[in-house]
Amino acid sequence: MSRNNPLFITSDSKPIGQRRALGYACQRKQRSRPKFQEDRRSNVPYRGGAPSVTDLAAGNLDFMVSNLPECMAQIQGGRLRPLAITSAARHPLVPDVPTVREAGSPELEMTNWTAMMTNAAVPAPILAKLEADTLAAIRDPEVSRRARDGGFTVEAWDRARSAAYISAETDRWARLVQEAKLKAD
Repeated sequence: MSRNNPLFITSDSKPIGQRRALGYACQRKQRSRPKFQEDRRSNVPYRGGAPSVTDLAAGNLDFMVSNLPECMAQIQGGRLRPLAITSAARHPLVPDVPTVREAGSPELEMTNWTAMMTNAAVPAPILAKLEADTLAAIRDPEVSRRARDGGFTVEAWDRARSAAYISAETDRWARLVQEAKLKAD
């Protein structure tokens, strides 16, 4: 809760459709206690993660959902304290920080993900070569180490597993958007 107003909390605001906005919507949907209701939280608009992380560290915000890589320097410097990790497992860079499931909010479990894509008309032999080369690069120990050191978790999934994951994530978030009646900004 806000230091100045214990009944009010400030958090960063992102455009509808971004992971943070969906996370906040998921939180509102699951929480019924008044201190977590929408009218008790002030959304402060930001154009990106870095300015909101800076304001959180400065005490101008009370709370935010953020990507671990954009917060690591502030966490390591002691200016931010992570409350929970939104992934299914604890992160090796902050092993003492519980997951949201462990903290009692499994509905907030979510991760940022990036997938390599190409045009659907790419011929099968070229697609197979692109997939093999991409997986080889991702599985390179130095690439994996550098990603981990930066706060990222790298999954070397083939096309089938990636497509299944994208489909499941699309279905999950589409349901939330519909249930929460979210509209594009």
